[in-house]
Amino acid sequence: MVEVTRTFTVATGPREVVEYLKDFGNATDWDPGTQSCERLGSGPVAVGARWHNVSKIAGVETELTYELTRLEPRRGSSAAATTPPPRPTTSASLRPTAVPP
Repeated sequence: MVEVTRTFTVATGPREVVEYLKDFGNATDWDPGTQSCERLGSGPVAVGARWHNVSKIAGVETELTYELTRLEPRRGSSAAATTPPPRPTTSASLRPTAVPP
């Protein structure tokens, strides 16, 4: 299994970060392989919300359906593909850092 880790430092509070990351439609902003990511359904973004994702990695295009599987307002979120293999998962975990004086 391949594991990819990315670290971002942002000057925003945990709640705002989780609000942004829980909407997997924003993946086009932070995942270079994502070509498009559209919400399936409507209503609040909560565990069980789903998205249709089109990604291109190493020249190969793939379509996946992601489902929000974990949502912790101050700690992060996770989404997992529910389509045939491969079944990637994406997790966002927050780790507050000290603000320099």
